[in-house]
Parts: sequence; C-alpha cells; structure tokens
Amino acid sequence: MATKKVGSKTPVKKVAPVKTTSTTNAPLSYETQMIIVILLLLFFYPIGLIFMWAWMGKWPLWLRILLTIPLFLGGFIIFSVLIFIAAIIQHVSTNYRMEQQRQQLMKQYLSPTPTVSQQALSPSADETNY
Repeated sequence: MATKKVGSKTPVKKVAPVKTTSTTNAPLSYETQMIIVILLLLFFYPIGLIFMWAWMGKWPLWLRILLTIPLFLGGFIIFSVLIFIAAIIQHVSTNYRMEQQRQQLMKQYLSPTPTVSQQALSPSADETNY
C-alpha cells in the first residue's frame, strides 16, 4: 500500500492558467473583416463583393454601389458580345444556305441535258425530213 507522508514541506508550484484563444466562437473584428474584404475584392472580385455587402455595412452606400458597377458593366458587355456573335453566325449560315440554293439552281440551268422546255423548242427528226 502507498503511504502518504503527512506534513512534508515540498513546495507546490502554482501554474499560471493558460489563456486559450478560441477563434471558432469569437466574431472577427471589424478591421479583420475589412482586410479580408479588401483582399477578396482585389483577388476574387465577385466573392469580395458578396462579403462587402454582407460585412461592410459601415461603408457608404455610394462606395458599395461604385464597387459593384464593374460587375454589371462586365456582364452587360459579355452579354452584348454573345448576342453579336450569335447574329453573325445567323447571318453567315443564312448566306451559306442561300449560296447553296443559288449554286443548285445554276447547275440546273447550265446542265447540258435538255429540259422539257428545250425539247419543245428544238425541231424533231420527223419535222426536218420533209
């Protein structure tokens, strides 16, 4: 059995409590959020816009709108370019089909085989022998 000495004077060291920083429950400070938003706006613009509108309520509305305008301008430009390309493709395909039809008609008119109308105009062998 273990014996215990009573009255021994061994000094007990007091350990200072360890401060733990729990970042999972603590919200980010405004300055940290602002740094994150600015970095996201610089490197991942659309994601930065989302965080800006969510976190930066203290920023003036005109600044947030000003930072959002390039997204809508870019979307409008991309949409316009796609519509323009679609119109060009439609125009080219229509011209191609019309050219194919024209070439087919030219082949019919320039073919060496006589058509019904050409046979009616040419004299037959019976008529030339009289």
